[in-house]
Amino acid sequence: SNPMMALNLMKLHYCTGEQWYLDRAKELLEIFTAEASLHPMGCGTYFSALDYYLRGPLEAVVGAGRPEGEGLARLINARVDRAIVLLDYGQAQRLPAFEGKAMLGGKPTVYFCRRGACEAPMNDQGKVKAYLEKHH
Repeated sequence: SNPMMALNLMKLHYCTGEQWYLDRAKELLEIFTAEASLHPMGCGTYFSALDYYLRGPLEAVVGAGRPEGEGLARLINARVDRAIVLLDYGQAQRLPAFEGKAMLGGKPTVYFCRRGACEAPMNDQGKVKAYLEKHH
């Protein structure tokens, strides 16, 4: 369906940074606005795509050493739209996603972000689980 294509185009935009994908997705969403307002029960995919457009993807940046970081990465990987995991934190300065981020107390640390704005860093698995249950 066209709303599913809009959703896929938005995901391509966030993965590649190509503005063209987001522009086409917005056009598709605008085309179906009238239809969705007349028949909201039949437009579930449209509303999912619209929600994704308005909120943006949930991203997680995880800095950790092995093996403790692997469990944290598995916990978040299936629950966020995009995860960037660095298991050798000594190389963090080479990746733009890790700029300004550090491990707290030498423990694996997660930063949850939407549209470039990040929550306070977390390194307690219980808090990470609670955040994922609440926000995804």
